[in-house]
Amino acid sequence: MKKILLLCLFLFSAHSSLLNAQNFGTFASAVWITDCNTSNFFNTTGEGASIIGPVENTFTETNFGVFTQNSGTFILRGGEVKTFKNSSGNACSVRMNYRIYLESETPGAFSIIDFPFFEDCNVGSSEFPSGGPCGEGDQKWQEVIADGDTNPFPPIDLTNFTPGNYILEVYYDATGDLNSNSECNDTVFVNNSGDNFKAYFTITATPLFTWENPTTCGGSEGSITISSLNANSNYQFSYSDDGDTIGPNSITADENGNYLISDLNAGTYSDFNFIINNCTTTSTISINLTDPVVNPPTSGGNQTVCEASPIQTLTANATTSDGSIIVWYDADTGGNIVTNPTLETVGSITYYAEAQNEMSNCISSTRTAVTLTINPAPAAPTGENTQTFCSDAAVVFTLNDIVVNGTFLLWYADADGTIPLLSDTPLVNNTTYYVTQSVDGCESNEYLAVLVFVNQFVTPTFGFESELTICQNGIVPVLELISTNGIEGIWTPTSIDNTQNGVYTFESSDECATSFTLTVTITPPATPTFNFENEITICTVAQAPILPSTDNNGINGEWNPAVINEENGNTYTFTPDENQCADNFTLTVIISSFPSPVFDFGNVITICSGDEVPVLPEVDNNGINGSWQPSAINNTNEGTYTFIANNSECAGNFDLTVFVNQPTIPTFSLPESVCFNSDSFSLPTVSNNGIEGNWNPSTINSTQETLYTFTPLNPSCTSTFSTTIASLPEFSIEITDQCQNNQFSIGVQLSDNSNIILTDYVWTNQNGVTVGSNSSTFNVTEYIRSTPETETFPLEFNVRATSVDGCFAEETISIPTIYCGIQKGISPNGDNLNDYFDLALLDVEKLSIFNRYGRKVYSLNNYTNQWYGQTDDGKELPSATYYYVIEFKNGESKTGWIYVMREESR
Repeated sequence: MKKILLLCLFLFSAHSSLLNAQNFGTFASAVWITDCNTSNFFNTTGEGASIIGPVENTFTETNFGVFTQNSGTFILRGGEVKTFKNSSGNACSVRMNYRIYLESETPGAFSIIDFPFFEDCNVGSSEFPSGGPCGEGDQKWQEVIADGDTNPFPPIDLTNFTPGNYILEVYYDATGDLNSNSECNDTVFVNNSGDNFKAYFTITATPLFTWENPTTCGGSEGSITISSLNANSNYQFSYSDDGDTIGPNSITADENGNYLISDLNAGTYSDFNFIINNCTTTSTISINLTDPVVNPPTSGGNQTVCEASPIQTLTANATTSDGSIIVWYDADTGGNIVTNPTLETVGSITYYAEAQNEMSNCISSTRTAVTLTINPAPAAPTGENTQTFCSDAAVVFTLNDIVVNGTFLLWYADADGTIPLLSDTPLVNNTTYYVTQSVDGCESNEYLAVLVFVNQFVTPTFGFESELTICQNGIVPVLELISTNGIEGIWTPTSIDNTQNGVYTFESSDECATSFTLTVTITPPATPTFNFENEITICTVAQAPILPSTDNNGINGEWNPAVINEENGNTYTFTPDENQCADNFTLTVIISSFPSPVFDFGNVITICSGDEVPVLPEVDNNGINGSWQPSAINNTNEGTYTFIANNSECAGNFDLTVFVNQPTIPTFSLPESVCFNSDSFSLPTVSNNGIEGNWNPSTINSTQETLYTFTPLNPSCTSTFSTTIASLPEFSIEITDQCQNNQFSIGVQLSDNSNIILTDYVWTNQNGVTVGSNSSTFNVTEYIRSTPETETFPLEFNVRATSVDGCFAEETISIPTIYCGIQKGISPNGDNLNDYFDLALLDVEKLSIFNRYGRKVYSLNNYTNQWYGQTDDGKELPSATYYYVIEFKNGESKTGWIYVMREESR
């Protein structure tokens, strides 16, 4: 049967007497709590230098204060128990039992946190490795759950509970054996003599806000009520009023947990900060208090009228629905007050109505615009005061036919405008009509009077009809200025052109005389045609043609000369007989002894060696027969070829010269090799000597040696070109790191055992800024100490290494820390060697130093290298071993021992 002992433990700085009484047990315990003041052990048992946490950190009966719900500011992380055993006993495991419950409720069951074995006592130094005195057989059992750790469970966030007053109750049990150094049959309870260890805390809800707006404009009747605070508790409180910070001030919540901010004017209130128990709660709510709203007046409507005679008066109108008075202005903002918002002249004006509430002393945020407009009456329409209309009996003219310049014409039968007429009213001879015009909806106050006459039409007559047909260049009639029926006028054009068709118009100044139109059609003379063209070429031995007196179309005429002269040639003219509309015909006779043959390829041909060449024809373009010497073109050698006309032909010989060119070879400026896997690029499509073409392949292959062939687009007299471009060997690099003399450095080296020669190095930081060059190593510690900026880990560096061939490789390294170890001791003697505790590169939040009795002798926030063996008040500490606690800004911590070695006075 396992034996369970209920023990009341009394801890002493030396526990040898307890060891004599039992063979295993505990001599110190503590709970690890994180709040807004610290994150450390809070002692439940232990005395003197054996206590686990700082002396001032007591757990039992401590009220940890007030915390806001879900703020994560009060966390239970675990704890630590120190056990002892002698050669007859054994310590096997330790647990902490805890429960959290409202003060007003019945406690529930305990939960368990197992404390795994942490470390044994260093018997040689009588110290635990992590600090604190100990003896043989002493052990530490510890569990401190860090943020983010979920195995076996995450830290216990005590702010996740609902609002209320809570008790955190714990006790410990240690399992071991009182009579065996290998069995685990006994349990020792550490439970404050059965009352357990209890601490207290309060959870409050997130503050809530309600508010009231001011009741007058510019007044300070507004207020904000904050609720869900801890009743009757003091807070340090601040907030922002239109960007200005108010406070921090000390406030006290009433018995209902409320606090009232009164006497507030209109504005924006935000950034509410509450500090209690050194914990800050910030509300992101933004409250906008506003003055009373006065609605702008309702417009009585814009007014637009036409100018009357005499001119009228317009008055602006507007109304309000809440009893506010209306004040008129001449501008939408600012401006001057207008007591009489009227318009009495042509033009437009806008007045602005503002509502003013006499009870709240508030005005409308905007003004209502009312526009008054008197459009000017247009001038009377314009036109001839006397107008004559001509027509036959079938045509009826109306008012629409009177020519008047104006818009939207209005007709009247009297000068007073009392008898309106429709626009389709028929015109009456020798009658006066009166007309006004309307522009933009306004009628003119003046009118135009038009006297109308209505007469019959008369048509001019001449000695010819309205259509004439005339032979080109023939005789035409004269255009007379007075018609045969006595009407005077003018012709346009004034005379008939006998070379082209035309239309001629007679116009009279008599309004009722119609115009007369003459259409003249010009017949072009026929061209005689014969069995020969206008020009013939004959040899002296040929028979000339006979000149006929009638052409192929029956046109009769005479030739001059009448017969062709066969010896000298001449010009011969055929003249048609009279009364025939036909042109003369001219024949030119050329006597040619030997015409030259004509071919499509001309006298000179230039080819590329081997090109196709034309076949030499035996008949030229003009039908001359003959033969060639030589008979065919040689396409590899230059030469002259002669066409010899047959004896029966009237023609001379023809010489053809053939030039033969040799093909051109393209030239390029290309590299012999490229870096392995470098960026591909396209080969040039035009050679250095201007030859266009295509490559196969067209882009550089940087992974292997490749043959590239260039083929010209125009193969005429050009040849292909081929070249081989090699790929340089691939290489890779790697980055190494090392600590030397407490300095962290990185270096670059080949990673593939190749014989590549590296000649240049460039180091850049994570922002792409060059931080080192021309060296295969880079000292990170020196770099961080030399830069004025505060670096944040992890740091990232990149190196580009370039070979002697100009090829390069890149590699990047991420450095989580450059920590090379913490000093084991300092010797503050002023020789600048190990004079101080150097933590400058470790991003320390706080350093605490304790003497071997557990008393804190020095502490400093944001520590770097300020401790050289002195107390908080600057006194020199003696040579000894001291215990340190380092709290890092990332939430982690580290403890250990450091020696202070001073030179002893002789």
